[in-house]
Amino acid sequence: MKKIKLYKYTPHIETFINNPAFRLTQSWNLNDPFELKPNDLTNKTFGLKHEGLHGLCANALERVNDLECRSRHGVVSLSETFSNPLMWAHYADNHKGGVIELTFELEVMPMGRYKEYGLFNNLLHADYIFDQVKYRRFRNPEDEMESKTEMFERVAFTKADYWSYEQEHRFVINLEHTDNAFIVNNPYSISLIEYYEKAMDVKVPYTMHDTIITFDTCDESKSFLMYLDAFDFQELNLLRFIEVNPMAVTGIYLGVNMSKDIKKRIISNSSGELDKFTSLNDKIIEVRLDPDRFDLLY
Repeated sequence: MKKIKLYKYTPHIETFINNPAFRLTQSWNLNDPFELKPNDLTNKTFGLKHEGLHGLCANALERVNDLECRSRHGVVSLSETFSNPLMWAHYADNHKGGVIELTFELEVMPMGRYKEYGLFNNLLHADYIFDQVKYRRFRNPEDEMESKTEMFERVAFTKADYWSYEQEHRFVINLEHTDNAFIVNNPYSISLIEYYEKAMDVKVPYTMHDTIITFDTCDESKSFLMYLDAFDFQELNLLRFIEVNPMAVTGIYLGVNMSKDIKKRIISNSSGELDKFTSLNDKIIEVRLDPDRFDLLY
């Protein structure tokens, strides 16, 4: 067992403080178009090698392979560093957001897998893969992959070398284990829910708000959300979240461009929202500009 400290850049620091959760971001909403997408050679090689698996021909297996990679999993990206100005700009809303420091434990499991302790509230070991991202220039695999699981893990944890400054570690999590989710509230969303309920002869529990529709974690809701994933209804802006254990939060960094009102609310803790972060120990840091160098001061 080892203790690890990683960081989450976010434009929504106040929202996180009020409701500790991370978004499970699907591949098409990430800023790298190569995310969770095997290249043609990888798909073709794997399809030919495993032709006949589940009764599928090579071409069909390639399509299934690609779909499973992209639609069934969400990513939580963390970093080894809290002090990269580029990441503050890209992932913390041009320094108007913040960075969350997270401390939790990892156990090395068989097959080189990792099991986390203390970060997520409801995540089972079988529901995710955690690892450090590897950076390289070429998409083709360096050696042969024997199974679909091995192929998926290679694709999910390999990125182009120009992303190496992010020093990323990531959780790739099965979307079936979302803690909560919502879509936009509009007539199209309602009609889609009604269509699904009629076609499947089920009732999907949901709650309507002014601008969003939220879903609970019952089986009917999960099945409907997986239906949305499979058919890629991106216009619904489906967002999924996984709850974070407040005890894992050991530091909060506030960006140099954060509004004074938000900083004041967070630091004063007038609403008592910080009280649940029992491991924080008053470590709330206002980031400042270095007066002499192009650096940030912490």
